Amino acid sequence: MKGSVWLELAFSYEIGSGETLQRYERVKNSSSSSRGGGEEEEKEEKRKKKEEEEEEEEEEGEEGEEGGERRRRRRRRRRRRRGRRRRRRRKKEKEKKKKEKKEKVKRRRRKEEEEEEEEEEEEEEERRRKEEEEKKKKKKKKKKKKKKKKKKKKRKRKRKKKKEEEEEEEEEKKKKKKKKKKKRRRRRRRRRRRRRRRRRRKEEEEKQNLRKLLNAVFENYKKHSLEDGEL
Repeated sequence: MKGSVWLELAFSYEIGSGETLQRYERVKNSSSSSRGGGEEEEKEEKRKKKEEEEEEEEEEGEEGEEGGERRRRRRRRRRRRRGRRRRRRRKKEKEKKKKEKKEKVKRRRRKEEEEEEEEEEEEEEERRRKEEEEKKKKKKKKKKKKKKKKKKKKRKRKRKKKKEEEEEEEEEKKKKKKKKKKKRRRRRRRRRRRRRRRRRRKEEEEKQNLRKLLNAVFENYKKHSLEDGEL
């Protein structure tokens, strides 16, 4: 639309130098190039402003030659063009703002997500740390329990050994005592036997002596009796 207006202007007023057509080409080339950046837009705005100023100067020069209707048409076109540019600019600004807002929202969301991820990582780290600590505690407790059990077992074994030794000692003592008793008994028995034997021997000897004595007395009596003639 913009190009057609410029062409119409160029050919309707038949400017011999061809400045209007060159300007149109320049604007066309510049506008078709990259419009994305902010610097390009500023340059374009400046160019448009300059062109409008030049156009107004041309209008002032041509005012004596042209009719009122044509001027009005041109002004209307210019106003429409300006309106279109303004609307386009506003639309672009709106789109830019919308884009910026979207980007801002995106950035905020990304930041929130990153923060959430960091928080989750921290929580995970904390959980892992707690688990590790719990594991270590359990391991320590288990080790302690094992050590205690081992110690208890050792003590039990020691006590058992001591008890066995004491029992053995007691048994040994009993055996010794028994042996001693047996020995004593045997000794006593021997003594008793000896005494009995001695007594018996003595008694026997006494009996024999008495028998001998009796025999001797009887023999003596017999002898004397024979002598006396009593028998």
